[in-house]
Amino acid sequence: MGTADGHGFTLAAVQPVPNLNLELQTWHHPTGAVHYPLSAADPHCGFCVTFRTIPGDSTGLPHILEHLVLCGSARYPVRDPFFLMLRRSLQTFMNAMTGPDGTYYPFSSQVKKDFDNLLGIYLDAVFRPILNPLDFAQEGVRLEPTDGPAARPASPAGWAFKGVVYNEMKGAMGNADAQLYRHAGQVLVPGTPYRFNSGGEPADIPSLAYDDLVRFHTAHYNAANACFATYGDLDVAELHAKFAPYLADRPGVPIALPAPEGPHAAPTTATFPVPLQAGQDVRDVTIASLSWVTGDMRDLDDSLELELIDQLLLGHAGAPLRLAVESSGIGRAMAPSGASAYGADGTFAVGVKGLDPADGPRFEQLVLDTLDRLVAEGLPAADIEAALHQLELERRLITGDRFPFGLELALAATDAWQLGLDPIAVLDQDAAIARLRERALAPGWLAGALGARFVDNPHRALRAPHPDPDGNRRQDDEERARIDARVAALDAAGQAAALTQAAALEARQAEVDDVSVLPELRLADIPRELRWSEGRAADAGLEVFDAGTNGILHQVAALPL
Repeated sequence: MGTADGHGFTLAAVQPVPNLNLELQTWHHPTGAVHYPLSAADPHCGFCVTFRTIPGDSTGLPHILEHLVLCGSARYPVRDPFFLMLRRSLQTFMNAMTGPDGTYYPFSSQVKKDFDNLLGIYLDAVFRPILNPLDFAQEGVRLEPTDGPAARPASPAGWAFKGVVYNEMKGAMGNADAQLYRHAGQVLVPGTPYRFNSGGEPADIPSLAYDDLVRFHTAHYNAANACFATYGDLDVAELHAKFAPYLADRPGVPIALPAPEGPHAAPTTATFPVPLQAGQDVRDVTIASLSWVTGDMRDLDDSLELELIDQLLLGHAGAPLRLAVESSGIGRAMAPSGASAYGADGTFAVGVKGLDPADGPRFEQLVLDTLDRLVAEGLPAADIEAALHQLELERRLITGDRFPFGLELALAATDAWQLGLDPIAVLDQDAAIARLRERALAPGWLAGALGARFVDNPHRALRAPHPDPDGNRRQDDEERARIDARVAALDAAGQAAALTQAAALEARQAEVDDVSVLPELRLADIPRELRWSEGRAADAGLEVFDAGTNGILHQVAALPL
């Protein structure tokens, strides 16, 4: 459309979404930033800014950077403005999340002044963070005396690695489920950055340097690599006036989404150790998962078909693949299963936990035999109809279970941006679902889809952890060896610098921040009246409410008892 707004943004498209009672706009900035306002007559407003953050190793750099940008900024130079604002806000959601290829900073509020306050905090945090080296030591990793900064260890045994993310990931990676997930990227898509642990491997985190983090922020947290998504009754020009100074400060180069893995020529089997405690049943730590790379998440028709197959095979207790696994006697329960993705690569997994380690091959054969049978016998048309109906309900149903509804839509828009898709196709899937229905009800569809995606697709892997009674001891020994090597590499000046840093960090943690620099709410900023939906009497005892329910009619019956 080419309409400029005076703040550098140009309106590229306006697309109504009637089922959601909103209008999607697309605005572009010369720096490369994009803004998707989801304009709706709703005072419950949401915001998210997303940066594509592709890891180059498993040091956890994107995860640690997420922590650091929330530790003070140019305009709000306090140690923890993010958590301090939790006590100065009526936010309905406020967080930050690091994924395998992106970092998200979302919040929502029903109070206009509160929304403006949080917007200022978030914009300054991500574009103008202080990135204090002491905060890197606190949030990331540091070498410090075990007994605190006042101690002067006489040997390497008196030193330890410490840090919020370091300790968080030691705990997070200590179970079979996490190990199974960690190895999925290494086995299924080893040629992509998804082979790395974006959260951080405890063995790799100590090799991260502060300067690496600063360079990563410059390369990734810039206008060319930023997507803004907002929802609600917001003035778009007012938002752009607030975005523009930050975008001008931080131009950059866009980061590309990793290319798909490409097909594998043969199936693989991968095993990896998980710690087994003394006296623990081996089945407590044993999981098996058979996974395929199948489909292109940049193709909405392809990704919807994969979701339909997920619903058909695993969607309920009588679904054929779930029933086969759960009635086989192999394992105690299903492990995480179904459709997911590594960037553009769609994946499908079937998992079981609590099995004898020797039953991995039996489990794999059971899954393959079940798929062969389904290709040969098919499923009743009524089952496919039911799965299509359930899929459509799941795509349309507004729950607000994870995020407030508007914020959920804003995050869907940023996820579309991550894949290079037009968000309108993700928000309004009527046409895509109609195309899927036509394909899925055609004779032979299921046999062809299962054959191409699974039976004749060698890009699959059986992953199974094996119990390791020495696992915990070996991990402790490996950590100790890394610490000893680091200490041995320090001369007297290096050890003195580590002690000085530990003392400085302790002093910084004891400081009392001047919270008066942070915005706050006053009673006058808060609406005096609660906002309730108002219905209309359509018949005796029947009241009708109009809302953006994505085309689903909800009926609630209240009976006097």
